[in-house]
Amino acid sequence: LAAAREAALKEAAAAARGEAAAQQSSLEKHAEELKAHFAREQESRAELQKVVDMLNAEQEAKELKLSAATEAMAEAHARLDAATADSAELETALKSVNDELAKTNEVVEDLRERAEASDSLRQAAAKSDAYKAEMDRLREKLGSLGHIEEELKVMVES
Repeated sequence: LAAAREAALKEAAAAARGEAAAQQSSLEKHAEELKAHFAREQESRAELQKVVDMLNAEQEAKELKLSAATEAMAEAHARLDAATADSAELETALKSVNDELAKTNEVVEDLRERAEASDSLRQAAAKSDAYKAEMDRLREKLGSLGHIEEELKVMVES
């Protein structure tokens, strides 16, 4: 009876080890997939950071252009005031003001696009954080499986 009981325990322990090994293999595969995905996310984040850096540089250049455009606009207004007596000069000044306004609108549009790119980067970072949390959860499961396997070994040995 004791030998049958011991054989049954060994068989159950072997089955449990087999199942634990299969689960561990599956979890390790999933963890590898998550690591690969995380690496791709990191690459994406680095690429997005490059884009953000480039957009920041462009924004700085556009801010300089905006400042120059603002100054040019002020000069155009001064020319407009001086040209009220002469209609030809008035038309030239009005055209200059309209050109400066078009440039200002382009800068505003570029700033809007940069804000959208920043939102996209924040979303990618949040997604990356979710993948990190999933990897941590899987690591905890792997540790729990190791603990169960040790308990089964103790049961088989006793």
